[in-house]
Amino acid sequence: FDTSEEFEAHYDSEHRHVCSICHRVLLSDRYLSLHVSEVHDSYFKTLVEHNRRAYECFVDRCPRTFKTLHERKHHLIDIHSFPPDYDWDVV
Repeated sequence: FDTSEEFEAHYDSEHRHVCSICHRVLLSDRYLSLHVSEVHDSYFKTLVEHNRRAYECFVDRCPRTFKTLHERKHHLIDIHSFPPDYDWDVV
């Protein structure tokens, strides 16, 4: 890297938010936390199987939870103005 800014940008995008279980790189601490819950947590899977509100909003300070990914997606589009073509597989 030619500059420390280039190194920091690389580190932030490739190494800062890495799942310790599967080593997937996520975009933020929030997405990493959601990923660990939604992909690796057996309690989360049980909540989903029992039709409970397990999916959290992507927006850190939003308290809303949802029973389905579809509900979360529509909330993010309608309430938080996420674009419909957003990469919904970020977690």
